[in-house]
Amino acid sequence: MRKLPQRPPQPALGRGRLQIAARRLQWIGEGTTTTAIAASYGYALKLHQRRALTPRDYEAVRRALRQAGAVPIGRAGGQGRPTIWAFEDKLSSPGDNKSKA
Repeated sequence: MRKLPQRPPQPALGRGRLQIAARRLQWIGEGTTTTAIAASYGYALKLHQRRALTPRDYEAVRRALRQAGAVPIGRAGGQGRPTIWAFEDKLSSPGDNKSKA
């Protein structure tokens, strides 16, 4: 264990199960994901045990996506209408300058 002055100010930042799952979705996906997909990655064991996700679980997933740098860009269609999230670094990359002639 580190001495108190050597300890980082937020040692657990970015190390939670949902935060890790949100970062993995950034690499796996094409830059966008939904709340339902992120919840299935973050709560895989709970779903495997056939236990239902609670509204609190989805709230935690939304918080983890925001912390991973995702921004809500819209809603999907269908029943339940999950939020569609895009990761900020995928929204505008320097190579995507379409104003060139």
